[in-house]
Amino acid sequence: MYHDSDRCWQIFTQKNSDYDGAFVVGVMSTKIYCRPSCTARPLRKNVQFFADNESAARAGLRPCKRCTPESTSPDLMLCQRVCRYIESSTRPPSLSQIAQAVGYSPFHLQRTFKRIMGISPFGYTQTVKWLRLHHLRSAQTTVQEAITQAGFGSVSSYYRAYTQHNVLRMHHRHDDINIGQAPYQDYIVVGVFQEMHLQYCGIYEDEAQAQSAIQLMVGRPLSSMSETHSHILATLMESVDSTTISPAIAKDIRATVFQQRVWQAIRQIPIGQTRHYHEIAAAIGHPNATRAVANACGQNPLAILTPCHRVVPADNAVGEYRWGAQIKKSLLLAEQATTYNKVVRMRKEH
Repeated sequence: MYHDSDRCWQIFTQKNSDYDGAFVVGVMSTKIYCRPSCTARPLRKNVQFFADNESAARAGLRPCKRCTPESTSPDLMLCQRVCRYIESSTRPPSLSQIAQAVGYSPFHLQRTFKRIMGISPFGYTQTVKWLRLHHLRSAQTTVQEAITQAGFGSVSSYYRAYTQHNVLRMHHRHDDINIGQAPYQDYIVVGVFQEMHLQYCGIYEDEAQAQSAIQLMVGRPLSSMSETHSHILATLMESVDSTTISPAIAKDIRATVFQQRVWQAIRQIPIGQTRHYHEIAAAIGHPNATRAVANACGQNPLAILTPCHRVVPADNAVGEYRWGAQIKKSLLLAEQATTYNKVVRMRKEH
């Protein structure tokens, strides 16, 4: 993150506390370093960004007395170590590799990092890859060399990631973006629309989490949401059992043919039931593509409407979920309870 000085400056001007620990802000004119959320307002020309407190201290800077960046919690220090490990790895590390390097269990690491940083370790790994690619492409490097050195492994894996990157970032290229918000169970669902067409739908634990995610995605706060689009989203949430999505709603969602087939198969899973990744792979005629199916689930842009939370590992554990494993677990339990209550009610009626 700290390599992208323009993005870091934007975060600093927004005083975004979600990034405290991701990097520190060095004010070279006063020789101090601050958290990204510090209320100090230095001039851009006087600011440099550092990976962590130690890097800033080596540059001769002292901690700010206003935001006290040195008083870092153990969890924040853990996240800093994880970020530095990911950034120093020549190949994108797996969650188990990261956990072993920092001495924590994968479960504790995933939960802590997501709570502090707002994204998963995998999400941060993807961000690092894109930043590396950006800097390598600025150098005298061929496209294929840049893609490989950035950590994508192959050109084909780069294009798969690029497809998903466009799904998230294409909103920046349009002025006619609208935001809708609706409740779903105990969560908040936020939709990003281009005109009347839903481009993205995410589910979040609370408004703060939703605000952070949408602000990063479209550069606009939740307070700018549209009542019309909120009503559309609420209507969609009331019909989540449908196995088809209207072309008028899902228009222009960018995805590969394989991803579209996976998502269509997922929409066939009845409420209250689950499928394994290998079962979805077999259903679409690619029985050996279990991992690719899992990747397609992770890239699904329409939470709830394409119920990828109903796809679980072969051991019936909850597994990964783009919007958090805890949300996935809660959704599954609620749907199973709803189905059970319907069966009981039908039996009583007969």
